[in-house]
Amino acid sequence: MKRLPIFFAVGHTALAAFALTPAALLAQDRPDFQSPTHCGQVWDITTYTTHKPDPDSLDFAMRRDDGFNISRNQPVLASAAGVVQVDQTLPNGLRYVMLDHGGDWRTHYLHIEDEEGQPRLSKGRKVAIGEVIGRTSDSGSSTLHTHYTQVENTALDQAGLDAAGFWAKLNDGDAVRARFDGSAVATHQADTDSWGHWSDDSAEKLVSRNCPGNRFLSWKENGKRFILRYRPANGRVRINRFDQPVGQQTTQTAESDWGHGWNNFIEFLPTGSNHRHILAYNFATGAVGFWEIVPGAATINKINEVQIYAGWTHMEKIQIAGRDHLISYDSRYGHFNVDRINSSFTGFDSALKTNIGKGYTHFAPYWEGNNRYLVAYKGGSGTIRILRLTRSGSDVRVSTTWNASRANGWTHLATLPRGGKMYLFGYRSDTGKAKLWELEQGGTGLTAVRNLNWSSDYSSITPFAHNGVGHLLVQKIKDGSTKSVRLKSDLSGFRTVMDENWAAGWR
Repeated sequence: MKRLPIFFAVGHTALAAFALTPAALLAQDRPDFQSPTHCGQVWDITTYTTHKPDPDSLDFAMRRDDGFNISRNQPVLASAAGVVQVDQTLPNGLRYVMLDHGGDWRTHYLHIEDEEGQPRLSKGRKVAIGEVIGRTSDSGSSTLHTHYTQVENTALDQAGLDAAGFWAKLNDGDAVRARFDGSAVATHQADTDSWGHWSDDSAEKLVSRNCPGNRFLSWKENGKRFILRYRPANGRVRINRFDQPVGQQTTQTAESDWGHGWNNFIEFLPTGSNHRHILAYNFATGAVGFWEIVPGAATINKINEVQIYAGWTHMEKIQIAGRDHLISYDSRYGHFNVDRINSSFTGFDSALKTNIGKGYTHFAPYWEGNNRYLVAYKGGSGTIRILRLTRSGSDVRVSTTWNASRANGWTHLATLPRGGKMYLFGYRSDTGKAKLWELEQGGTGLTAVRNLNWSSDYSSITPFAHNGVGHLLVQKIKDGSTKSVRLKSDLSGFRTVMDENWAAGWR
């Protein structure tokens, strides 16, 4: 059979305040849905004659080049911001989630799961686009996949849904041809030629651009800045060096094959070593790989691979008392760990195990003198906290220095230094709205500085500092357009330092 082209959902760019492109005008009442899969991953989508509620529903599966299904335990993401209306498990084991996105739009997610005995999503909970709501499984099915539907014109309110049975819930409203980032998929009810391509070479390929919080890995060595990117479609890793002056041009220094499935990347300096290292983490399996970066990043040598808890949704590096620590957080359950990587690369030494609550979608670390802070944000509700991490002997303690509510919906947050102060940058990829706040001393709050208008659709926002000045490396995964920008001294915005076209599909 003829292979369908790889599908990149094409979105719109905000030309000015309140300006809408023709594509947006055609579907302005529909949320800006994204694929329910992890940023940059490529999944097969298919449907069939008796698909419920109709063939506009889609089955998602991720496969290797040989066709083997590698979807198990991959994260299932909310494809738009919404409110949990249903999270239920049937007697046959089928777990399904229903999200209400407002404007009479819902999405359905079936055959997903989480750890046995763990609490489900609470009804009424606000979730952000890209938030992990479960894991891909075969619950209630003989095949491993996520069943997904976009639904409009619903009739049942929350009370009606609570009283309705499974099939009544599933058939409430009209299943419609799915659109991701403004573009309709080829696989839908009205085209029978798009049906029945499960596990064959003609299945439509969907590249996810559901990328809130995504950033490249960045580090500095001997005065030079390096960037590591990962391509989920084929498992390739690529390193680029910023040539001087910083950000005006880049040179590729290395490329390697790390395989499928990596979700998080951390750069760190092991105790007693002068070489930077990289930790890569697989959400689905709990695998952790350790790589050594040869000086100049000409090569990357794998050292070891170990197994830890599967399902950490976020990982951050933070330096405490002169040593790099790993922060791990699970947004589904609120688990929050701080660990030191042992020098033999065989595991971790625990410094803190606690619970800070469910639903945080973004973490942005920063420092103030000898104090280490972490901005924690819930994109669904707008809750924002500032946490301070301090050493207590060999342990680490975490305390809240500020807690408030701000606007929800920011897809990216980054901390930036300028003039001896620290600032927080927020960005919404759907609208291009951006904002700058000053982080008050002692982690006591945020002061609004400036509202900004950016282009929409940036999928990666990577902060770094050069000579004490905050920079951002921003990229659009759909076409690879990449810029490096520097925060202006008067805080009125950013000045472009680099404007290049990199390859698409890297995150």
